[in-house]
Amino acid sequence: MNIEIKKLPKSEIEMEIEVPAIEWDKYLSLAVKNLGQNLEVPGFRKGQAPQQIVEREIGKDKILQEAAQLCCRKSYVHVLATKKIEAVGAPKITVLKMATGNPFVFRAQVAVVPEVVLPEYEKIARDVPKNKIKVDDKDIEETINYLRKSRAQFVTLVKPAQKGDCVKVDLWVDQTPSTEVLIKPGIDETAPNDGKKPLAGELKDQVIVLGENSLLPGLDEKLFGMKEGESKEFDLELPVNKDGHEVGGQAKIRAKMNLVQKIVLPEMNDEFAMSLGKFKDVADLNKNLRQGILVEKKTKEDERWHMAVINKIADLSQVELPEILIKREQDKMMTELESNLTALGLQLKDYFAKIQRTEAQIQESFVKQAKQRVKIGLCLRQIARQEKIKIDEKDLEAEMSKFLSQFESIDQAKKSIDLEALRLYTEGLMENRQVFALLEKAYGLKS
Repeated sequence: MNIEIKKLPKSEIEMEIEVPAIEWDKYLSLAVKNLGQNLEVPGFRKGQAPQQIVEREIGKDKILQEAAQLCCRKSYVHVLATKKIEAVGAPKITVLKMATGNPFVFRAQVAVVPEVVLPEYEKIARDVPKNKIKVDDKDIEETINYLRKSRAQFVTLVKPAQKGDCVKVDLWVDQTPSTEVLIKPGIDETAPNDGKKPLAGELKDQVIVLGENSLLPGLDEKLFGMKEGESKEFDLELPVNKDGHEVGGQAKIRAKMNLVQKIVLPEMNDEFAMSLGKFKDVADLNKNLRQGILVEKKTKEDERWHMAVINKIADLSQVELPEILIKREQDKMMTELESNLTALGLQLKDYFAKIQRTEAQIQESFVKQAKQRVKIGLCLRQIARQEKIKIDEKDLEAEMSKFLSQFESIDQAKKSIDLEALRLYTEGLMENRQVFALLEKAYGLKS
């Protein structure tokens, strides 16, 4: 088999593969056998007609096409294995020469995992600073307040709502070009009906702690002074969402107060501390909280530092990205966006309509970030290769078992997930951990 390989731009290669005539003839015979398996010819049992008769009945063109598919598939895989080529995606196959008694020649064009020229990644790790971690009294106070609120009692009040009260309220939002982005769509037949335009959305028994502005900026202030059973209508300026797309304009909101309650927090004393777990007193609780907050802050700082380092490495690396990898990452980002919107009760098509952009425009806006994500993945992979990082089989199986433990059996897991994909994903995660451990070690060695 003769093979010529030519490098193309954007990490693609073109292979011209020539299969000797003697090998090609074997594929022709195999094609006749495959196509003749179900052929019924008078005087012969099904699938048992001689080759000459099968060729006559089926036709030369169909046999050549079948043989070409068989030959291309097997020869292509053979070349990848022998030449140790890491292909990405399906190849584009073009048949160049195809005739009986002659060599079979075809061309395969495919993207490959690109070569990555890394910068001095250990030096980069040493140069990227880490933030100092400390736990102050404010951190402890905020955590204790959260714990007290989680054990709070609620006393129903027959008086106007004020800052700090917990209220339950029904909200109806008049239709505007943007409100569905913020309020889950739906119409309640019990909503006030005064002949105005249709409603864009409603929220029933929405729980709000007045003053925390947890739902919409400015809404809490509009609810101050309302009593149980009272209704009110007001305008509210809608904010710009976190993606920078205009959601805003004014929305007309109608509110009905269903319940006003005072939040009674438990007293912070030794008894309360002991009710939270195995703590002797308030001092013991504070000590444990400080340790827990310290661990949490350190984890967040480690994650921030890891991303800062690997982004710097990716920025300084030299790599030609295949279009197919960029497109895959764009598709992944679109899936992530759709998942996030679904969690908010929104549909992707409605989101596109609200921000007045098409799916193609959103995909295009992902390109820069998608390229960086691909580069980061390739850099992590290349560092692992250069450092000869290998994942122990027992450790890999143990890590996979943690995930698989949620299923009753392996058979049940096979019905829900691709075990081979899980294996590759888990192995990649474990490799990345070791890469970051290596970079952490380099940081620790700086003078």
